[in-house]
Amino acid sequence: VSTQSTGYFKGHRDRVVSLSMSPVDETFLSAGLDHEIRLWDLRSNACQGLLRRTGRPVVSFDPAGIIFAVAHDTNTIKLYDIRTFDKAPFSTFQLDYPAIEWRTLKFSYHGKYLLASTNKNIIFLLDAFDGTRIQEYTSFSNKDGLALEACFSPDAHYVSSGSDDGTIHIWETSTGKEVTVLDGQSSPVTSLSWNPKMMMIASGATHLAFWIPLDE
Repeated sequence: VSTQSTGYFKGHRDRVVSLSMSPVDETFLSAGLDHEIRLWDLRSNACQGLLRRTGRPVVSFDPAGIIFAVAHDTNTIKLYDIRTFDKAPFSTFQLDYPAIEWRTLKFSYHGKYLLASTNKNIIFLLDAFDGTRIQEYTSFSNKDGLALEACFSPDAHYVSSGSDDGTIHIWETSTGKEVTVLDGQSSPVTSLSWNPKMMMIASGATHLAFWIPLDE
């Protein structure tokens, strides 16, 4: 497979650790270890907006492309309106839990939930409107504090996450019950995504894998 870059977006002074593409237009967000969150437009390589926040930030657009979430510092998540990018957040959640660092952040397709993975073997399901902790998922391994991606199935009925032992864990969203473990990769699964229309999962470790259910 050949790939070709369509542009370079320069501005961060340290490694970029989080990206989120708008679902409605050609803008995207980036967050880096330089403590900056930047807004970009694919049609221009000039930065369109800049926020500075402490800690290791991660970002995510909501399904409407209007709200975006920033998780930073210890246990803090803030919600912003993209139309007033450089203004103060309109909502702030403080997770009541021993100190953790954020790794990935995802909205569910209907915008009701936020899925937040951490540097520990725990993923939080939060109410996207008030930050209430709804569920936790813990039956996976993350001994070295890796950025193991967690995501929703397209209907938000299931949550999945990679693990540092090469497995993929899938839980019922509401109950937290683990429904299956997919085993087949030999290194930590750090990237994970459901196909939006088909019953398929793509996972990334040292190699790319696609997973589909088998008829029994």
